Amino acid sequence: MKLIPATLLSISLLAVALPLVNRAEAAPAVAQDSQITIVRSGSQAPLKGTADRFTGSMRTELLFGVKAPGRASGGLVTFETARSRPIVPLLSRLGCVRGTEATPTSAPESEASSDPGNDKTEKAKTMKIRLTIDGKTTTATLIDSETTSDFVSLLPLTLMMNDLFRREKFGHLPRAISTGGKPSHTYEVGDVAYWPPGPDVAGFYRHDGQKIPHPGIIVIGKLDSGAEAFDVPGSIQVTIERDE
Repeated sequence: MKLIPATLLSISLLAVALPLVNRAEAAPAVAQDSQITIVRSGSQAPLKGTADRFTGSMRTELLFGVKAPGRASGGLVTFETARSRPIVPLLSRLGCVRGTEATPTSAPESEASSDPGNDKTEKAKTMKIRLTIDGKTTTATLIDSETTSDFVSLLPLTLMMNDLFRREKFGHLPRAISTGGKPSHTYEVGDVAYWPPGPDVAGFYRHDGQKIPHPGIIVIGKLDSGAEAFDVPGSIQVTIERDE
């Protein structure tokens, strides 16, 4: 009589285990040869948002597409309402966006010409700067303005310049400079410009047909040649110094 409960217990366990075994056999096998694809950041051209779905300027950079049996894709979305940076880099740089303006540091032209010790403005009229990008050197001719004079006072500079919209490289300046130069909402390939909200200096290597949002840029110079040196994916290190 003592064997009967043990036998019933064995039968009960078997009844529970059999459905689990059948369910495991019916489950699809997991692929053992999964592959990971790595692509260079910025290597895919961004897509512009359509007007029927978005207000203002929006761009999407595809990070990964749909692959069976999956149904998901991912992308980096950038809203350019005020020359915004891509969302992820922006989160780490919020402390840099101050929107401050520096007090003009250069003296009026008449005062500068009469004072031999203050010749920044006079030099900016004909001055060139030298840019070294990954061992390649090019020059730029500066435009006479208070902004340019204040920028020259920061040189030499070595900046890590990031890519924006595959049209420009921008680097963060150590401080804000004068906004006495002429603001512009357009640009040309080869322009070297100041973006006050950064405060950033930017070099444009490609035109995407878009205007620069408020408050615009202040062009401080023009590359003599070599704008294509900026046309590489990702970030680059640039050294800027006077070409004297």
